[in-house]
Amino acid sequence: MNTFVLPEDERIPNCIPQNAKKFNIRASVLDQNLANQDYFIEDRFTVTDIIIGYTLNWARRRELVKDFQYINLYLERLISREHCELPE
Repeated sequence: MNTFVLPEDERIPNCIPQNAKKFNIRASVLDQNLANQDYFIEDRFTVTDIIIGYTLNWARRRELVKDFQYINLYLERLISREHCELPE
């Protein structure tokens, strides 16, 4: 929100590093979870993967997940699925 959503005069840029740090903590949990399975629920593609995948793809575009090996492999699996359309 503080990089592009809010009008510039309403942004609080000082919170961005703190938010990135908090995001990395949560992303590391997801990354560990994906180390041993391809998807989140019963190791099969579900609506959960659509929701989490959308969020992680947003994070990928903001270069927040570049250091998370299993998240990136997960995103590659999702992106390669038939009918997957990514926002520009």
